[in-house]
Amino acid sequence: MYTERPPKKFRQYHLAKSSLSLYNREMTSVLRSLGVLGIFLVGLVTNSFSGPLDWVESALPGESYRKDATSGKYRFYATFGYAEDIPSVGVTTFAKCYSGKVELTRMQGTSDVIEDAKQGVFDARARDFAREYNLRMKLFIDSKGLSKCAPGADWESATNELNEYVWGKDQQQGTLSDFVDRVPPSLSIAIVDRKRANDVRLATCKILERNGVRETVRVDVSQWLRPPPEGFHTAPIGGFRCSKGVASPLFENPDR
Repeated sequence: MYTERPPKKFRQYHLAKSSLSLYNREMTSVLRSLGVLGIFLVGLVTNSFSGPLDWVESALPGESYRKDATSGKYRFYATFGYAEDIPSVGVTTFAKCYSGKVELTRMQGTSDVIEDAKQGVFDARARDFAREYNLRMKLFIDSKGLSKCAPGADWESATNELNEYVWGKDQQQGTLSDFVDRVPPSLSIAIVDRKRANDVRLATCKILERNGVRETVRVDVSQWLRPPPEGFHTAPIGGFRCSKGVASPLFENPDR
């Protein structure tokens, strides 16, 4: 079987996020170590900065959250980098649990390419704001029963952990694509060694359950056929379903 849909490229995304996070932590550490001088330098940077993120200089996430929650404006803030991110929520969790119910406000100006110190300071502040605001709003929305998912379901962590498992230690043993907005939600796993199929079946359901995903999930498994020819080619192996951490037997027709 041939599909034009390429395997999901989580690895580069996580590396970009990790690099940006490390940059921001190092910058914060340096400024703190400078004490009063660090505060003075931040003042110079923020006073001279003018751009789409200048509003974060005086923005307070707690105050902004309370204002929006009181007025019934439910939203999360999204940041940009290698790919879009929704701090404290996750893109996959948003798509499955909050899409259509919660507004998404994209923070123009955030980036994984930091060109100078002033941009770095404001980028870090924007991400800190989004992280705290989103966490507060998520807890509030969940307490109101507005999420489309069961309490505690963390689809972002579940798919990230499963993706790491499917990849294998050398990052070359398999790929994962998720379709969490389907009914039922489904996953597509392609593995190089078809002998892994049963291990993948058992591990997938355990990983989902460990991350709070207990609803029924359909999983299709195929063998990843390496080139030649060029392209992403797979041959079906079978399918199974996960429910509350329990895996059904591997069978050829996942729809039965």
